[in-house]
Amino acid sequence: MSALSNPHSNPGICGLGAVTGYGWGKEHLWEGVLSGRSAVKMVSVDGSEYLAARPTPQPSGDPVLDHPSRYGRALFYATREAVTDARGRGWVPGQRVGLIGAGSVGDVEYRRSYLGEHHGRMRNRDYLGLIPSTAPAVLLRDLGFSGGPVMNIQAACAATNVALVLAWQWLKSGFATDVIVAACDFSALPEDADQFHKMGALAVKGDPLDVCRPFQAGSSGFVVGEAATTLIVSSRSDGPYGLLLGGSMVQDPYHPIALNPDLTELVNTFEGALAAAEVGRRDVSYLYTHGTGTAQNDASEIGVAEKVLDPDVTFLATKPLTGHCQGASAGVEGVLALLGLERGTMPSVRPVAAAYHALAAGPLARRDGVVLKSAIGMGGFNSAVVYAPMDL
Repeated sequence: MSALSNPHSNPGICGLGAVTGYGWGKEHLWEGVLSGRSAVKMVSVDGSEYLAARPTPQPSGDPVLDHPSRYGRALFYATREAVTDARGRGWVPGQRVGLIGAGSVGDVEYRRSYLGEHHGRMRNRDYLGLIPSTAPAVLLRDLGFSGGPVMNIQAACAATNVALVLAWQWLKSGFATDVIVAACDFSALPEDADQFHKMGALAVKGDPLDVCRPFQAGSSGFVVGEAATTLIVSSRSDGPYGLLLGGSMVQDPYHPIALNPDLTELVNTFEGALAAAEVGRRDVSYLYTHGTGTAQNDASEIGVAEKVLDPDVTFLATKPLTGHCQGASAGVEGVLALLGLERGTMPSVRPVAAAYHALAAGPLARRDGVVLKSAIGMGGFNSAVVYAPMDL
């Protein structure tokens, strides 16, 4: 029996939370992307100027969050939003609520403060905030959950997808009753932007919708973003946004910043995700691409789609709008995909130049079928997950 003949045997995504360059809350993200207006702007940080989508400070009047950094406040906000959202949709947590933290480089801004402003000296309580394992533990304590598994995933730009694959496995095996996938990446700092620019991957000036053109002619690369997103994966809700049918992660050891040109492991990743989800190539209506706008990424995703997916698949891409949020990027795009599946509109950027034929011409009405969401991280972290609508 395939997953499509019995889709509700799979866990759903019943709670969503987001902090992005569009604002604090998932609705700001949704409305911003559908508007076609990019959240990426020219910023000035420590005397350096470059394009970035950075969340504004937390709105006044919101509860004070118990963390000294932007990273921590955003992570807590997105997770609290997701839990509130899930409870409002009928989620009844089980006895073993797990949490998987996902990211790329951790709270680098807080570490800068530790080494610079504080000269390597802090109170023990503040120092603990530098340790990646602290955040998941404090999050669960804050939410009142205990008794479930907890871990962090560091898998570059594929981190959130990899966390979702693991969450699916935990739920399928009974290792956890529910899993909170909380991703955060606030690394749009001058030293990181400069390195990516020197690699030829990052566009640092111009109109973000013009310089970052996924699957279009004349792209200069990606534009950087920051975000925190949380997705609650559970079968214990009567109102999920959509279903998580499965996924795959395959390591490509070819090169630290390049994929093997023969695409072997990326093909294995896509095929593995379809196999885990028990769907066929014709069941996939949308490839929600990694879509960075770099020449290597565009060629690789086109190549693997032509090998693995149906010719009628539609490419979705939103990084020119949200910025490339590194370890949280697949979380941002997962939130958008799930909102789109429920609300009937699949988000995508409007092309500004000659584009690959499969790229959507902008937001479009949802048709039947599932979404394959890819995420590709430096170091060979290839990943893909499959989302399905509730009315499949």
